[in-house]
Amino acid sequence: MEPPASPSLSPSQLSMLASLGEERRADVGDVLYRIGDRGYPFIAILEGEVTILDASGKDIVKHGPSGFLGEMNLLSGQTVFVTATVTKPLRYIAVDREVLKPVLFEDGPFSDLLLSTFIARREALQTVQGIGMEIIGPQSSEPTMRMLDFARGNRIPFTWRDPAHDETAAGLVAGLDGQAGSSRRIENYLGFPAGISGAELTSRAVTQARKFNARTATPYRAEALEQLDGRYLVRLEGEREVVASAVLLATGPSYRRLPVDGLAEYEGISVFYAAGPPEAQLCGASRVGVVGGGNSAGQAAVWLARGGALVTLLHRRGDLRETMSDYLVRELDRYGVVVRDRGEIAALHGEDGRLEAVTLKSGERLPFSFLFLFLGASPCTEWLGDSVGRDDDGFVLTGAAADADDLLGTSLPGVFAAGDVRSGSTKRCATAVGEGAMAVQFVHAHLAPKARVG
Repeated sequence: MEPPASPSLSPSQLSMLASLGEERRADVGDVLYRIGDRGYPFIAILEGEVTILDASGKDIVKHGPSGFLGEMNLLSGQTVFVTATVTKPLRYIAVDREVLKPVLFEDGPFSDLLLSTFIARREALQTVQGIGMEIIGPQSSEPTMRMLDFARGNRIPFTWRDPAHDETAAGLVAGLDGQAGSSRRIENYLGFPAGISGAELTSRAVTQARKFNARTATPYRAEALEQLDGRYLVRLEGEREVVASAVLLATGPSYRRLPVDGLAEYEGISVFYAAGPPEAQLCGASRVGVVGGGNSAGQAAVWLARGGALVTLLHRRGDLRETMSDYLVRELDRYGVVVRDRGEIAALHGEDGRLEAVTLKSGERLPFSFLFLFLGASPCTEWLGDSVGRDDDGFVLTGAAADADDLLGTSLPGVFAAGDVRSGSTKRCATAVGEGAMAVQFVHAHLAPKARVG
């Protein structure tokens, strides 16, 4: 693994931190924080050295003078994934995290340094075995795969132990009573010339939200939206509730599934709905099928082919250019992706969730080890019921179509919709982000009269 990022603080930044915190000393062998701790301060090193250790006591990285400790859990409130031990007599500045947060608003260069470093360190920790939570379960287990997806999607370091290949894990599973949560790479998002995965972009957005003290409720699903004395009540799973004066709906879509028997047993194991770095690594040098005729399917096929997979793109139409941009069609040819027109899957073949082949409606059988489905999506709006106006496909009506004054306003005043969930949206990441920023302005305008009254 590449050592986690270890940039240096400038003399002026150290001076600023000294004015906010407390100077302390520690001896060799002292532990500044250990795995599982919640309440440790931000630490800037003046003299000495601190070594970061994993759960087994193995060195991960060392930090010296002008360095600082911490990663994303310093802002998120998660427990610590590593242990920090003093290895040379230490003199340092300790700043309470609640004192630190306001500085992130006021000092742009300092904020950029900390946040980019914290993100880089979290990404580095995700590659280290034995850090974070431990998930024990077989690849054939749907709940196990859901937990893995949840951990990956939320950028939580974890170790996965499959009982089929790990004797210790097998013993742990045997001792239980049977009781046992990503998106393709985005190549056209402004500011990321090398592309960025959906999960990474989401992680950065969550980090930025936490900088502004936004609270997250993960993984509770919304189950209903109700009006309540001029405000709104959002009912969540587990009998939890959120009351708000304004609501922004940005629930996005759910993926359409292939209408074939036995699909569920392959999903998350050899059938996927997104193609990012983990999938590209998994599929290298394997025969892979990508199903779909839109740009999402084309981008996934190119990404997987660049990773070394032998990719075949299957789509229903007679000419791929009817639904895919010319640029992507050329990229498919450039990276050796085989395109099969009028190629619809009728059946899957394999055992224990591991795909071996597919049969097309034409009767032809194609050998595939993995399958990626890009068949479009349906909006995640069933939970809204009749509370908000929706179109025939379930997408939320906004603007004139909802008799709303604002472009992103819905049929309920103070309830807005942005992104792919909105009827008539362009279904593009950059557009969704732009709509989210626009919606914030509408929310402020909606709340302003109430603030003046208060």
